[in-house]
Amino acid sequence: MPNADMVQNTPVQKNDSAGHGGHAQPSGSADRKGCMQTESSAARGRWQHRETVNQANAPHGRGGHSISERTTHHACSVSDSGAPTPGPDNNDVTAATITATAGSAATAITATTDTTTATAASANITAATDTAAASTAATTASLTTTSPLAVPRAVCDVCPRHCRLAPGRRGACFVRSCHADGLIYCDTYGVSSGFAIDPIEKKPLNHFLPGTTALSFGTAGCNSACQFCQNWELSAARSWSRLGSHASPVDIAEAAASRGARSVAFTYNDPIVFAEYAIDTADACRERGVHPIAVSAGYMTACAARDFYAHMDAANIDLKGFTEDFYRRVTGTHLAAVLRTIEIACATPDCWVELTTLLIPGLNDDDAQLHAECAWIREHVGPDVPLHFSAFHPAFRMMDEPPTPPGTLTRARRIALDEGLHFVYTGNVRDAEGATTYCPGCGEALVARDWFRVTLDRLSAPEGDGRCPTCGQTIPGVWK
Repeated sequence: MPNADMVQNTPVQKNDSAGHGGHAQPSGSADRKGCMQTESSAARGRWQHRETVNQANAPHGRGGHSISERTTHHACSVSDSGAPTPGPDNNDVTAATITATAGSAATAITATTDTTTATAASANITAATDTAAASTAATTASLTTTSPLAVPRAVCDVCPRHCRLAPGRRGACFVRSCHADGLIYCDTYGVSSGFAIDPIEKKPLNHFLPGTTALSFGTAGCNSACQFCQNWELSAARSWSRLGSHASPVDIAEAAASRGARSVAFTYNDPIVFAEYAIDTADACRERGVHPIAVSAGYMTACAARDFYAHMDAANIDLKGFTEDFYRRVTGTHLAAVLRTIEIACATPDCWVELTTLLIPGLNDDDAQLHAECAWIREHVGPDVPLHFSAFHPAFRMMDEPPTPPGTLTRARRIALDEGLHFVYTGNVRDAEGATTYCPGCGEALVARDWFRVTLDRLSAPEGDGRCPTCGQTIPGVWK
């Protein structure tokens, strides 16, 4: 249970997401027992379906992905230690050995699944005692020789990867697996990397209860493959050793309330991979007057996004760049799915949304890409959605890339304002102007920040009412 002592004693550094502000990374360890959930309704995946026989026999099974993509993101078999044992993609099996019995004669038959030979009745038939036995054996082989694809599998519909999993196999995120009952479960339900109390501005959220705190936690695994991930010890984890805190959704909500935290944030690794745990915790939080917040890369299916954000009061979504090439090469995901998620989240009633772009020199910081991104935001979700430009610091597989110069953030902010966005901020640098909320009507400074400390707040209750005290313009956000 995340009691007060646990929350206080979790001091290791960690980030909300790549490029977001630093957080205390809770430490601790746990064996795998307790992390692998039994077939309980709480841990059972909310978004999944069973293949049809026709789908199981289809040559391309993962949502139309190419063979190369499917092989890159193959499922992993579950070993006793909890670490994955990479296995071949089920579609790549080339041969199956079948033993057929014809009367009293045991006949060994080797049949290939290649369509040019599998349909031929030229399997190696040995020890056939007569023509009738050989004919029976060949018929048996043609009826029973099937590739693993012919067995319907569970399909995970959490993200666009649509991992197809047989029992005992894990998805690309590593923490969602198919159990013996043929259903997919969230294996990290009820366990986390620990807990930390930090300012809401670290998410970052600048228009959601400024100056308040959030109880933050994550689990392990991720469905993205960002080369710059600053929490790669968790997101790329292939064991349960970093998950040392066990807590139910009610435990977490009560811990936040008892510590005076106005919110609970699902962060560090992407909450979509532990969505069932996050949603149940969000519901428990709302029952106690605590706000659930999600920090996500937004790589999820439309059905999952609609359900997930309906349970959130606020969200920060990473818009990591604005070209498909960048998303594919640097994050292992796709831009279109993230843009769809942003539109869904922004259209969700009572869910406040802000966006963050981590600027990496030479990869996603050129003027053309920034103009295109800001124009899309203005046209698709509106000019009032706050945008944060965050500075990159070398991490994970991008240790040789230079950090983002402060001037790049200033340039990006100016481009965004010129494109008509009303609230644009800079992060991971000390920048008084880039940290201040200004009235888009009269230009008055309304909320000032020094790093994550609020030094001026003219919008929040009891002094403010969400309107500019100078011109009366309403400032979008949650201010009380």
